[in-house]
Amino acid sequence: DPAFLPRDPVLRARIRAVVLSIAADTHPIQNLGVLKRIETLLGADAARQWGHDTLVKGLTATEALVAANPGPFAFGDTPTLADIVIVPQLLNCRRFGVDLAAFPR
Repeated sequence: DPAFLPRDPVLRARIRAVVLSIAADTHPIQNLGVLKRIETLLGADAARQWGHDTLVKGLTATEALVAANPGPFAFGDTPTLADIVIVPQLLNCRRFGVDLAAFPR
């Protein structure tokens, strides 16, 4: 308690949109296997840039999906599944030197 997905079906869908955006489009690129393969093919700088650019693109989409919501969490006063998937990406932002100033939410 609280539930990570609310009962309201529209809000559930909005939260799931954030989750899928991160889980399907952003997070997979941060996996070490993917980054190591890019490093092997294109070099360490390319792999780092790939990771950085993917995070910026993913967080830009996430920011757009949560920008109008009240805080302090992604969808209000309590954490949801969206918050659970956002937090690890913030750690990856530190890893790849992504400036979070553009992502206030």
